Amino acid sequence: MKKSLLATALCWALLAAPASAADMGVSFGLGQSEGGVGIYRLGLHRDFGVKWLESSAGHFGGYFEGSAAYWEEGSEDNTVFAVTPVFTYTFNLQGQPAVHPYVEAGIGAGYVSKKIIDGRDLSSHFQFEDRLGLGVNYRGHKIAAQFFHYSNAGIKEPNDGIDIWLLSYTYPF
Repeated sequence: MKKSLLATALCWALLAAPASAADMGVSFGLGQSEGGVGIYRLGLHRDFGVKWLESSAGHFGGYFEGSAAYWEEGSEDNTVFAVTPVFTYTFNLQGQPAVHPYVEAGIGAGYVSKKIIDGRDLSSHFQFEDRLGLGVNYRGHKIAAQFFHYSNAGIKEPNDGIDIWLLSYTYPF
């Protein structure tokens, strides 16, 4: 446990290294798993700072996210930490220079404090965090609907995994 907390603190410190105000954000998310596990999530974002294949239609980009989440189902709970690079495609809308819809996808590494929740045996503390999302960016403020899947990719059996739907808001700073 001490090693995971130290690793998480180090990742957050790297994400918080000096960056311009437009490059950082904090996200707040609420969601639920398919079995009814309640999810509360806090993330710290740092933009990659690059735009790839930029055109009048949009561009590819992305951000790094360090996150902490709390999962609860009845009397069960779990704490989850993750670090994930997230790749985005941001669309340009004609006549709407401040509104940018986007899609996102990422695969990162996570740590769950407990291996079992809601009858699911995750089998290891190490988990991959896979994610897909759709959102809208309005002058740095982002609202997104996201799907997350946590599993250990079969490294250890059983590998029940957990699927989560989340709504999130990101505040730029």
